[in-house]
Amino acid sequence: MPLVANKIEEIRAKYGEDTVVVLDESITPLSYPVNTYPTKITSHNFDKQPLVTGLLQGIKGQYLILDTGVINIRKFTSYEVEVSAE
Repeated sequence: MPLVANKIEEIRAKYGEDTVVVLDESITPLSYPVNTYPTKITSHNFDKQPLVTGLLQGIKGQYLILDTGVINIRKFTSYEVEVSAE
């Protein structure tokens, strides 16, 4: 916290006391192991195929790895999607 305390105070002085809220929460480690890597990588594209089905095998960086292919989630950042487990 000492490394950023001065910067936080600068921001509060410039934009108001309530602009920065310092959280005192512990870090929660997240782990998304990849169960199976695809032998041939097929990339899904919501522009060409709006409905994508498959079983989530894992997450690696910005990629959702499904049993039917991969989705580069950063490519579709502003898209509205619906996920269902059936």
